[in-house]
Amino acid sequence: MKRRLPVIIAVALSVSLSTVFTACGSSRGGSNSDLFAGHEYGIQMYTLRAMIGNAQLYEANHARVIDSLRAYGITKAELYGYDNGLMFGTPAAKVASDLKNSGITPVSSHVQNPLTPQEIESGDFSGKLDWWNECIALHKSIGVNTIVYGWYAFPNSMLELQRIAEYLDWAGELCRRQGIDFGYHNHDHELRRIDRTVVLDYLIRNTKPENVFIEMDVYWTVYGHGSPVEYFERYPGRFRILHIKDQYEIGQSGMVGFDAIFRNIEKSGARHLIVEQETTRKADMLESLRISMDYLHGN
Repeated sequence: MKRRLPVIIAVALSVSLSTVFTACGSSRGGSNSDLFAGHEYGIQMYTLRAMIGNAQLYEANHARVIDSLRAYGITKAELYGYDNGLMFGTPAAKVASDLKNSGITPVSSHVQNPLTPQEIESGDFSGKLDWWNECIALHKSIGVNTIVYGWYAFPNSMLELQRIAEYLDWAGELCRRQGIDFGYHNHDHELRRIDRTVVLDYLIRNTKPENVFIEMDVYWTVYGHGSPVEYFERYPGRFRILHIKDQYEIGQSGMVGFDAIFRNIEKSGARHLIVEQETTRKADMLESLRISMDYLHGN
């Protein structure tokens, strides 16, 4: 997640970052079925937000969406949009039940509850305790045992970065003590620096591995001038979930070195591979997703 790329910028970037993409591995669009096809894949449901993103859309389209996911060989789901017991404006228990009844296991969920300026200043997170306890209880009740903090804006200062790391570690410890794994999902801006410090590296080094894992988005990492493989080697085992993503359909842009990523996937520590698409050039996101899954399944 979670924003659109202007096409002109994306095309320019694909040229200017050619050395980064080469370092990540092959920049070609062709599939390597031996590398990709042996894995089980999940879907970040944000991909289908235009079809299920509110209660009315979900009621109208969820059956078609879930049937298509199964037809594409998708067996896991990552939820998003937790809000007072709801997902996509629909009771979370119903969403989880609909997926499970169709053979898709909801394994993780994106949530957000950013710090206030007062909490950043004080370092006191106790005002967040009730929200987090309710969030954890809801996810446990629907059988989702992993919560991921899905987005945090770029910090304005080293103090804010320090507080974000402290907050993530605090939330992760709360989750761990209640039997829930906790992670943080990166975007491209975490590859930027504050006072010569790369934000993503700071968050990794200043949170305990038992409290916080990183859900690496491989596309945003490359877009931010980083190498997923170098991160796997620098922090082995820290990336419990990977977002498998490209600019549009997976494998079509030539921007992300999927061959190298999959050759080194054991170093990452990944337990789940979650496919996500934020944009498409097709009229129907399901058709776009089919192309991505064909690539990954070696079809």
